[in-house]
Amino acid sequence: LGPFKAGAFSLALDLELPLQPIVMLNAVEILGKRSLFPKVGGVIEVQVLPLIDPQKMGLTDKTSLSQYVWEQMNAALVSYWQQRS
Repeated sequence: LGPFKAGAFSLALDLELPLQPIVMLNAVEILGKRSLFPKVGGVIEVQVLPLIDPQKMGLTDKTSLSQYVWEQMNAALVSYWQQRS
């Protein structure tokens, strides 16, 4: 999971909107980093994580909000890969 850009987090804070993190699991096996075409017969799983409301959580700046969302999404990915091994 790479670093996030700040735009979505700034927008969510400015408009006082919650964020809905979604993680695509198994995508790298279906469509590799440098591949142009997906592998035939593969399945990509999608995991919808709990809604994150910055106002309710006291996250008031884009850096802390971005870091929190990254941690939640990374934890979901780590958990998925640990279950598969």
